[in-house]
Amino acid sequence: MIYLATIDRVGPFVADGLAENMLITFLHSGPPDCLAYAVSLSPLQADSHATIAPGDKLQIGTHDYLIHAVGEGAQQALFELGHLTLIFDGAATPRHRGALHLIGPTPSPEALTGDFAISEAAL
Repeated sequence: MIYLATIDRVGPFVADGLAENMLITFLHSGPPDCLAYAVSLSPLQADSHATIAPGDKLQIGTHDYLIHAVGEGAQQALFELGHLTLIFDGAATPRHRGALHLIGPTPSPEALTGDFAISEAAL
């Protein structure tokens, strides 16, 4: 397990991002103006010896996604700020430093509950 958190809250404007196939995360202690557009996370585990890479799995609640591209600053932003930009478009090249591009359907706001986990690809 590279990262494990509990989803605490879904900001009131998260649906706007999902309509654009995008989801933003932040620590529950993040800036209130950012949290209005984000899913807030309470981290439980972060493995600083592992590296998020294409082929790894992201779990949001009961849904699994294949990570297809990783921005060069995504892991640092996640571990320090709980911040990621998840883009549900399957792109092979990251849009920016903090982005993870995923293969799988964009979740509904109602599906954003439970665990938020990143695990290494099975060998």
